[in-house]
Amino acid sequence: MNYRNPKKLERNVKASGVIRPLKIAFIVPGAISDESQKILDEVFRFSYAKWGGARYLLIPFQEDFIDSLFYEWLDIYDADIVYSYCTLPEEIIRKIERVNSPAYLIKHDFGNERRYIAVNIQHDIEPISSISCTHSPEIGAGGRSVVPNILCQHNPVDGDRFITDNFGNQTSLNNYLNPLSGLYETTCLTSEDTPANNFVGTHRIHSQTGAIEKLANNEVFTVSRLASIHSESVVSINSYSISNSFYIVVGQSVLDRINFWNTRHFHDVRNVTCCSLIVTSDQLLDDDFCREIGGYLNKQNFIGNNQRQVKLISSSVDNETLQQIRERLAEHTYNAISIAQEPDRLVAPSREDLRNCRNFYSDKFNLLISEDISEQVLPEPSHLRFVSPKFTSHGSGRFAVELLIDRHNSLSRYSNVVDGWLLPRRAYVSNIYGPKCIRVSKSNQLVYVGGNSTNIFGAFINNASSVEIHLPDDSDAINYLVVGRKYYWESDLRHELFPTNIEYITHSDKGQNFNGVVSMFGSLHDAANMLTNKLWRDVFKSIGEENQDFIFTHGKLSDFCPRDGETKNRIVEQLQLNSPKQASQYITAIFKDALEYLVQMEAVSPIYNWACGNCGHQNIRTVDKLKLNNSCDICRERHSMQIGDSFEWKYLLNKFIYKVLFVNSGLAVLWGLYQLQDMGRRHSFLYLPEVLLRYDHYDPNSKNEIDLIGVLDGQFFAGEVKRSADYFCNRQGEAEKFMAVIREVSPDVAILVFEQWSEEQGNIVQTKLQIEELKENFLNTFGGNIELRVLVFSELPRYHQLEDDFGIFGRHTSKLYDNWEKQRQQP
Repeated sequence: MNYRNPKKLERNVKASGVIRPLKIAFIVPGAISDESQKILDEVFRFSYAKWGGARYLLIPFQEDFIDSLFYEWLDIYDADIVYSYCTLPEEIIRKIERVNSPAYLIKHDFGNERRYIAVNIQHDIEPISSISCTHSPEIGAGGRSVVPNILCQHNPVDGDRFITDNFGNQTSLNNYLNPLSGLYETTCLTSEDTPANNFVGTHRIHSQTGAIEKLANNEVFTVSRLASIHSESVVSINSYSISNSFYIVVGQSVLDRINFWNTRHFHDVRNVTCCSLIVTSDQLLDDDFCREIGGYLNKQNFIGNNQRQVKLISSSVDNETLQQIRERLAEHTYNAISIAQEPDRLVAPSREDLRNCRNFYSDKFNLLISEDISEQVLPEPSHLRFVSPKFTSHGSGRFAVELLIDRHNSLSRYSNVVDGWLLPRRAYVSNIYGPKCIRVSKSNQLVYVGGNSTNIFGAFINNASSVEIHLPDDSDAINYLVVGRKYYWESDLRHELFPTNIEYITHSDKGQNFNGVVSMFGSLHDAANMLTNKLWRDVFKSIGEENQDFIFTHGKLSDFCPRDGETKNRIVEQLQLNSPKQASQYITAIFKDALEYLVQMEAVSPIYNWACGNCGHQNIRTVDKLKLNNSCDICRERHSMQIGDSFEWKYLLNKFIYKVLFVNSGLAVLWGLYQLQDMGRRHSFLYLPEVLLRYDHYDPNSKNEIDLIGVLDGQFFAGEVKRSADYFCNRQGEAEKFMAVIREVSPDVAILVFEQWSEEQGNIVQTKLQIEELKENFLNTFGGNIELRVLVFSELPRYHQLEDDFGIFGRHTSKLYDNWEKQRQQP
């Protein structure tokens, strides 16, 4: 890929995308302190001001510890940005990278005196404002005669968080929520002492009970509603214990507020802003307030199976007080009020809950890409289409686009299926796919940032929502997977945390030769399906034993076909044939098909050869050079080609294939890659065979080798290939060298490929025990972060015996089946 000279692709590449809000996870202190409360104030304020912000994730950090369930939750949530207000130990940073790999892992800068608490993401990735959703038909701003009304609060006193926590109070971080003529009005909770000439909103109310009454009667809607609609793409967790109840969080402690916020993740977008409330015990013990809450639940709560359910939880209020609140609240509502079994437990999904999560993508589109570097204009999120030209600035900000792009150099096994770019979940690899590609999602798709930037005055800096999409070569993509992790931003917590001594990777001579063999057949699948077949393995292996000139007669090749009774009976059973005679006919037909195919691929060449009567030189002529009269290559003695029964074609096996697969041990590499590709289920595979890991640009001798490296269905794999497992186990330093290379490359899956357990039958049991010990040692070394797979060719039936073909079905086999069909139809 030449960045200065885009190259036109051989065919257009399709890309399918989904548009969604940016997802942010905040790591916040769980300790009880005024600073923790102020941090939550700023996080709530920022989140409510963003599209989809009501569904940001809060992760409590207590005593240098994050609960393990929150790592699993972060994995499912799949945050684009992880923003930490806490100083994270290296171990936690590594875990976050492993389970999520966000585009940015940001440590908040409090300043020298810890005075600055407001969220500050930077990186030109400010999400779209929640005010953009005021234009949505779901709010009713477009086609209703009554202008929508937003609830807000004027200048709440310190500690008064009922409106700001539950419903939000701003759609902009820099301005109060003021009405906009023709778009919406505001109903403002304000003190009765506020002078009449102070403009605080279209309408005024003076009590929290008045705000609850208007909410219950649908006279107002909330900022939290704006920050949650059109966010179906954010995963919702279906939990039997949480999703079937409306939650009332009693108390104002740090953990209470975190619990309240996170309960929204257990409900779909229809209920996300009416699934929980956070109130103080004093409020609920007040008769007027409790009565209004009961009325609100009667009219707004639709959560529950047979009866609408409400649960009380609290990490700061004792059970006795919760019981009093339950009894009092039950007097004012027909909802079933109960106290959670563990009311002080941190709200988090179980592992079973995480398996039942769901999300929906409504904003979908398709693209056609014709060059390896192309500029593509992205569609806007659907709700921005309703923003009128008068309020264009409401649509400013960034959104996320997940793209599944077909691979222009597809290695698919099927003619009607194209491999897609499904990549390992490592944010750094995204850099090579374009400047606005920020990470790889949980679904292994590329995430681009779309949208418009604005300056401090609200004017657009970039008026077109376009991205530059780069389609790299496989070698560039895998190269960046190996070395790119040391190129995180300096402001990122992962910077210099994942160093590598590898500067770049290149093909070894063996790797280039291997690619040459594959290119002869057009694809890895076709090459492996033919050359790893037992018949042709036996043919090529016989060269070193008895046939040094690589020349075979047709009869000699045919002799390698198994024609014993056991083989014929197995074919009769497998193919449901009538007799061993038909099995013999079948073997002859598939042999002819396979031989013709190998001739077409130039793996086998039909030749005519003769010994010169003058000098004795063995002369060879291929089909395209054969003449009726031929000259000896040495003495130029003329030789007339024999015609008639004495003429016989012979077959010259390709010496290059023999060298690569059977001298340089490429056969196990070919089979290993073939086996890996066959394991794939998501149609994404790219690889490099036998590469050199280079440690110094200027020292060619500073290198190491690895036999397999690539990506399968979004998993990065790397591994070693040997002819036999006992050689690997018993040769000093082999296992240690393997684990050292795996540590440097850091794949998701480490692969060991062996052609056989051992050349000596008696060593197989001991070798298997040694491999089990190696697996245990590998697990202890890498802590389960890297999976180890061991593939042994000799364990497959096809290694030892004919299955049902010699690598391909062709015209001879088809003709044989046609003849059988005609015979069956004859009376």
